[in-house]
Amino acid sequence: MSHRKPKLEVSQAVELPNSDLLTPPERLPEIAKSLWRKLAPQLIERGRLTEIDVTAFEALTMSYALWRTAANAVIEKGMVITVLRTGTVKVSPAMSAMTSASRTLDGWCNHFMLSPMSRSRAGVVDPHGTEDYPSELDKLLSRRRDKTPSAFDRI
Repeated sequence: MSHRKPKLEVSQAVELPNSDLLTPPERLPEIAKSLWRKLAPQLIERGRLTEIDVTAFEALTMSYALWRTAANAVIEKGMVITVLRTGTVKVSPAMSAMTSASRTLDGWCNHFMLSPMSRSRAGVVDPHGTEDYPSELDKLLSRRRDKTPSAFDRI
């Protein structure tokens, strides 16, 4: 007698009108909601935020909130702490949290093309029509990652 796994039924995706994309989920902290309200209209306009991207966008805004909270703690308490019993100086847990959140935030920003480097890699045209897009720094960093020789390699 064979034991087959039951087939999973695929449910239909719920289509949200764009106006629903403008409203952040209630469960987010206020700093994440603020970023959502700021970025959502621009990303929708550029076609980078659709109904299917909501979970990823929520992760981006939450990563920002975590990074900002940790950064504020570092600003307030410093990058290092002294352990009272031993007098040993250690990196602040807030500094470690900020670094981790920064890496996560960077990944989500690249996903939504929120950095000049990610836009230049994707071949996105400068929305302002300036001729220095991508910037010289973006081009330099792009060459360094591709191992293409640049003027800095000769220094």
